[in-house]
Amino acid sequence: MAKKRGPGRPKGSTNKKKNDDKKDNVFARQIFAVFLALFAVLTLVGLFGAGGVALVKLGEIFRLIFGYAAFIMTVVVFWQAIQIIFHREDSKISAGTWISILVFLSLFAGLFQLMRADPTSKEFLLAGGGMVGWFLDYFFVPVIEKGVLALIYVVLILVLAMFAFSMSPRDVFTKIGNFFKREDKTEKENKKVAQELAKPAGERKFVVNGRSPELKPEKRKLLRKNDIQEDDDDDQAPEKPAVAQVNNTNWKFPSDKLLNNVPYKPHSGDTNEIASTIESTLEEFKIGGVVEGYNTGPRVTQYLYKPQAGIAMGRISACADNLKFNLGVKSLRIEAPIPGEKYVGIELPNDKPSFVSMRSIMESREWKDATKPLTFVVGKDISGKSVVLDLQDMPHLLIAGTTGSGKSVMLHTIMASLLFRNTPDDLKIIMIDPKGNEIAQFYEGMPHLIAPVVKGVSKEEIAKSVKILNWAVEEMNRRYDIFADKGVKDIKSFKKKYPEEKMPYIVFANDEWTSFMDSARAERETLQTAVQQLASKGRAAGFHEIIMMQAPRAKYIQGALKANIPAGFAFAVLNKMESNQIISQSGAEQLMGKGDMLMKTVEIKDPIRVQAAVIEDKEVDEIVGFLRQQSPAQYDEGLMEMLAKKDTGAAGSSGGGNSEYDRAVELVVGEGKASTSFLQRKMRIGYGKAAALIDEMEANGIVGPQDGSRPREVLVSSHEIDIETSE
Repeated sequence: MAKKRGPGRPKGSTNKKKNDDKKDNVFARQIFAVFLALFAVLTLVGLFGAGGVALVKLGEIFRLIFGYAAFIMTVVVFWQAIQIIFHREDSKISAGTWISILVFLSLFAGLFQLMRADPTSKEFLLAGGGMVGWFLDYFFVPVIEKGVLALIYVVLILVLAMFAFSMSPRDVFTKIGNFFKREDKTEKENKKVAQELAKPAGERKFVVNGRSPELKPEKRKLLRKNDIQEDDDDDQAPEKPAVAQVNNTNWKFPSDKLLNNVPYKPHSGDTNEIASTIESTLEEFKIGGVVEGYNTGPRVTQYLYKPQAGIAMGRISACADNLKFNLGVKSLRIEAPIPGEKYVGIELPNDKPSFVSMRSIMESREWKDATKPLTFVVGKDISGKSVVLDLQDMPHLLIAGTTGSGKSVMLHTIMASLLFRNTPDDLKIIMIDPKGNEIAQFYEGMPHLIAPVVKGVSKEEIAKSVKILNWAVEEMNRRYDIFADKGVKDIKSFKKKYPEEKMPYIVFANDEWTSFMDSARAERETLQTAVQQLASKGRAAGFHEIIMMQAPRAKYIQGALKANIPAGFAFAVLNKMESNQIISQSGAEQLMGKGDMLMKTVEIKDPIRVQAAVIEDKEVDEIVGFLRQQSPAQYDEGLMEMLAKKDTGAAGSSGGGNSEYDRAVELVVGEGKASTSFLQRKMRIGYGKAAALIDEMEANGIVGPQDGSRPREVLVSSHEIDIETSE
């Protein structure tokens, strides 16, 4: 919510006086807190009958009032003093808190009084619950049985305690469970091994495959289970990673305790002085108006400027450089107007910025209320509100930004978010890392991967990419066939109607699309076609794409692809053209970098500014290491067999000299089904060539006409083909 500035505010001197008064009040409260802590300590000494006559008398007075609850009183008062000194920004405890403390002590006094043989007896001096406890029990004991009354006291005490410490009942039970939980020695050792596995191979302190003599049997078993090969004396490494058959019924999700908890404390500077400078600068250009409020975000503060009637928005935007000069800032962005409001937003860097930790978002109400499986953390908006999104609603995402702008960190944040809520049965991930070292080092061997991470842009890795994406298109079409047979329209309704059948969501992430396309010149058409097909039809089948790039250009984001990926995260880019490619308007060229971004989705038509959440490399290592500890990689068996097959050359050269068309007919008749994607995958040809072959087969009576998303019917048998060939 925007903070308001009242009309007719005085400048400099009055503002300084208010700040001085505030500092004096804080200092006075701090001194009060010191004396409050001293009072609690001295009272406790007197309650134990020590410290001299004065302290003993003081202790007797409080024993007379609260009975044995007086001991608890000293602890509570001391705790509140510490809160004032160290933990409260305004150094103040509200009246409501003091009232809660008084009720808390009274309930304890009543509970102690119940322990007496006759709680209603007036002989309460220095015993039981004192006068307060006697007063409560005198009224309640005659009408409520002692056992029931004791239970009521205990429940109310716990409720007040949770209120004081801002804890929910679920948090209490969780902490109790964690306190009594004990890890055996083997489990602790295995955690250490998982942490080592998360490191790059050259930094590990042991040799895997169970050969290091210092490893205990449990560790050797874990390492063999993960099937990780090192450059040691084993020369017979398998050609492809093994496919694990794992039961994920008792899957354990990582805890948010693996993430750093960085405090969120942005400071916008002297808002009154900045507002005055904005107004005076615009007045120099005959633009009248007033700053009526401001929103403080993590990195920037947005000032809400209300211009006088008749002022053109373009005139205000044209003053950006003058505002930047007079305010003495390196960056400034004007949003004229703010969508849905009668204000112009003038956004300035904070005096003291605050970065946003991923854990702070995961502890927010926004994250806890968003329960969909593909929900992921984004960051905090211009007002400091936590932002989370659902990949299913997007349903695909373009991310762009220069080096160091924060796009790779955003990919880690999205992946980590998905791993916090999905088992390998619920989610599978396809990763392509053209750089070879950006994401592969973190996620290789992760249980959620559907195939090993594609690393680099060598000929072999590009060939793997073609096979994987063609497999994905074929799997998408297979799922549509299942939906038709089951009488459902999409994966959501399928999961609801057939919850026992496994059909995971599949997320495809490419770290550098432009580099990938430039390197795969021969296969570019095939790859682009597969990605476009997944973008246009993938949502209903559970496929979602995340495509990242440094330099977004029209030749890399064709019209069909962009039309099916309306959501975009634009980090700092070089110019307006690049910004327009991602969010359909300029603005990203004015961003500050390091997580500062503009976000546009299907629902958010006008881009909003967000400071992206931060997750460090170490945190990613610990999360993925925790997952690897539970299970080795669970790759798709059919896809792994396809990747293991060696290419036999050009499509038209196989089959004893037959033509490309004859080869296609053999494949279709042998498989008993025909589709464009099937020929693309089997023959490694582009979409246009495959479609032409299908049309030719239809004209020759080999296959039937197209029937929606179903594969075409094959009208001839292999026997009939042999007869035609012999004739």
